[in-house]
Amino acid sequence: MSRDDPLVRLKHMRDAARRVLELIEGRSREDLDSDDVLASTIQLKIIIIGEAANALPQEALDRAPNVPWRQIIGMRHVLVHEYDLVRMDIMWETATADMPNLLEELERLIAETEAEREETADRPQEDR
Repeated sequence: MSRDDPLVRLKHMRDAARRVLELIEGRSREDLDSDDVLASTIQLKIIIIGEAANALPQEALDRAPNVPWRQIIGMRHVLVHEYDLVRMDIMWETATADMPNLLEELERLIAETEAEREETADRPQEDR
């Protein structure tokens, strides 16, 4: 599969979201201030999520209208281009409050996409 494949992009997002949730387990907001590696890693994973979201076709975005796609992509732009304006409180809120919901939606989208592809692959060629 090509990295331009929406399923690949969704999996990149899912993997990054999972990693963020692993990283914050047992941590507090203050840890972002005292642990630069933690803060930088979470920041990178959020950037990956935003970059992958930005590469998704509109059709994929439309399949999850409850996901705040514009905000996800916008946060990526801030983290990359306005890194000096990053607020750790917002990054922590994103990681702790938003990431679980995003992960749930990503897992649903991935499962649906895989099921559709399997169904299409199982149909005779003339039915496609």
